[in-house]
Amino acid sequence: MGLRTMSENEVIEATHISKRYMRRQVLSDVTLTVPEGEVRALIGENGAGKSTFIRIVCGIATATSGTLSLFGQTGSRKLRLARRYLGFVPDTSGAYQDMSALQNLKVRCTEWGIPTTEAMPALKLVGLGDTGKTHVGKFSMGMKRRLDIATALLGDTKLIVMDEPINGLDPLGIIEMRDIIHTLHHKEGKTILLSSHNLNELEKSATSFSFMKKGSIIGYAESKEIAQMPAQTLVIKSFRIGAVTDLLHAHYKDIRCFSVEENTLYIEGMLPNSGEIAELLSQQQIPFHEIYCKKPSLEDYYKVMVQSAEQACLSA
Repeated sequence: MGLRTMSENEVIEATHISKRYMRRQVLSDVTLTVPEGEVRALIGENGAGKSTFIRIVCGIATATSGTLSLFGQTGSRKLRLARRYLGFVPDTSGAYQDMSALQNLKVRCTEWGIPTTEAMPALKLVGLGDTGKTHVGKFSMGMKRRLDIATALLGDTKLIVMDEPINGLDPLGIIEMRDIIHTLHHKEGKTILLSSHNLNELEKSATSFSFMKKGSIIGYAESKEIAQMPAQTLVIKSFRIGAVTDLLHAHYKDIRCFSVEENTLYIEGMLPNSGEIAELLSQQQIPFHEIYCKKPSLEDYYKVMVQSAEQACLSA
């Protein structure tokens, strides 16, 4: 199958996708597109439909209704051929535990009709080229996840789909996974669709986000859009937070102060200049050890999306 040229084209194009299991509706009218070269993150609570959508993209499940296009190809036969260019990283490893990493990939190459010479380059790309004859059963969780990615890279993979790739990883494993995603995106030119509950990591890795709730898409944002949002909270840390609060209320009538943590004051609404506040506190001899503006995070953005969706349901 010849893929169409993808200069401005969509790698994934889902239109009005719905999925029902018996009486349970798990996806409702999902429409989203993933252009070539993006790292798209699916964000939502458990049961939001992220894994179901991923399974439909990978051909593990079929949609009850709607249309799916991969690399511009639609229809069951053309989708089956298009998925030759898709590599899937499931949320649990499917590697043979009593084989080495290289043996695992060579077996997959044989199963899929791919030259076994592709095995070692894939292992080197994910940092497993020197694992020798060590059985996968002795690998750390992070190493197993990297092996899963190497498996997904076999063949002419252009789209990598990852379901909870950092689930169960320790801090070092999470950093390694972030570096691999960066390499696949920036150096290898792969398009990536992934899901995770770790919003902090998604903010560092993804270029765009689709927010899901109860089987529906409730919003979309690009990473640069979130990064450019103005600061909305001023944070002051002091051992005399009560005195800080009283002073600010006396000088600024339009601010809202609320202490969330001990010795930490958060200010919302009209944000005074941090330098001005520092000077004011110094004049009144009120000690403080930190003042800074906190920009909205992906987590903050997600909370707003969820709240807006809930309010829309209540008013409907």
